[in-house]
Amino acid sequence: MTQPDQETLRSTLAAGFQRSGLSLEELWLAYLAIGGTGPPEQILAQLQGDHPITPVQYDLLAQSINDQLNGQPGAPRLPSFEQLH
Repeated sequence: MTQPDQETLRSTLAAGFQRSGLSLEELWLAYLAIGGTGPPEQILAQLQGDHPITPVQYDLLAQSINDQLNGQPGAPRLPSFEQLH
């Protein structure tokens, strides 16, 4: 299996982030709450494609976004890193 490229990771997270309605600070706090590390500036850089996204970071950010999307009926959830490839 091939690994998803950085653009796939970025665009998937960015689309989910936009749908979630979370602010950057809210996403960052949710990310920290489930074990993420790093400042909000790093998350912003990842969403903009200016900083690489590791599989672990992708999964933590996707879960943080999905936690918000769970409260929105019909909103598609983001796949895990494993599901992307």
